[in-house]
Amino acid sequence: MRFLNKVKGTLDMATRKSQDAIEVNKMNTQLKKWEADADKLYESIGEKVFRDPAIEQPETRNHINAQVHALQHLHRQMNDLKIKILLLKDLIECDSCGKVHAVTIKFCPDCGNNIADLVKRTMKNMAIEDQKE
Repeated sequence: MRFLNKVKGTLDMATRKSQDAIEVNKMNTQLKKWEADADKLYESIGEKVFRDPAIEQPETRNHINAQVHALQHLHRQMNDLKIKILLLKDLIECDSCGKVHAVTIKFCPDCGNNIADLVKRTMKNMAIEDQKE
């Protein structure tokens, strides 16, 4: 019976890893779409600045402000999605030095930052964001 339970546990883990890989692929596809959307917004800003380099016309200022606001929102979404992708891979980016490590370590080997606390904060923030949606 123990052997069968061990096999079942291994199959459950394999199934979870497979589902995570599918989810990561979906998220990466969404990320690529958002990156393309961001490129279009940057191009739109560049075109307006090219046509009105001194940004004298109110229409130009309004357009740029709207595009910058949209870009800020898009970058927040992209950052959140990147964090979710890392977490699905059981990884986290140190918020102090930017290095990526396994979520199971307690401290960053590069800078000494408390990774265990970072994981807890990140998971809490993600749960709060999911509740908002």
